[in-house]
Amino acid sequence: MKRLQGLDIARALAVLGMMFVNYFVVFNQNDSVNGGWLRFFSLFEGRAAAIFLVLAGIGLGLMSHYKEQPLDQTQQKKLRATIIKRSGFLFVLGMILYVLGWNADILHYYAIYMLIALIFLHAKTRNIISAILAVLGVTLALQLALDYTAGWDFNTYSYTDFYAWRGFVRNLFFNGFHPVFPWISFMLVGIVVVRIDLSDKAKLYRLLVSSLAIALCAELASALLLGLFNNSETA
Repeated sequence: MKRLQGLDIARALAVLGMMFVNYFVVFNQNDSVNGGWLRFFSLFEGRAAAIFLVLAGIGLGLMSHYKEQPLDQTQQKKLRATIIKRSGFLFVLGMILYVLGWNADILHYYAIYMLIALIFLHAKTRNIISAILAVLGVTLALQLALDYTAGWDFNTYSYTDFYAWRGFVRNLFFNGFHPVFPWISFMLVGIVVVRIDLSDKAKLYRLLVSSLAIALCAELASALLLGLFNNSETA
């Protein structure tokens, strides 16, 4: 498969964004001294990781050759094996980083996203969109029904029962740094995006306008919820 320079550049920018946010937060905890810079970098917090996951979904979608000649059973089996191997490698690497003290690791989450996305690589687009909406619905239900702070020691930003099976599952799917609900939805969005004909300039323009409108509405809704609940975790 031919390398797409635009996709590679976008990945690089997303990775740099995640690095800036993580390192700046780790090395500049004193908000009274660096408050201005922290507020600036908070604009990128979470967004760079989300963009990276969308790009990862696009990469998986391109690997599946969905828009080209469909893969035969042998090719699909080979693709599944490749993704599973990569997932296993990332999971082990992420857990090693976590054990070494990097609590904000995303790699072991990323490994699980890949395994889940594997189920949808050859699914119909409307089924993927339905799955995305279901993930968002489950996320909201979990946050309303469960204690989002469970397991967290916010003085040290460590997860107290991460190595217990119940704590690990809770962290992975519900209230870790990048839990499956809702983060898997970004990778599924990437799989959908790769199926859109972006050579049509009119369609591309409509996609850009609608994306900007959705982003603006999301920011306004978040600000409103933060004001109503005065709780960043709830909103």
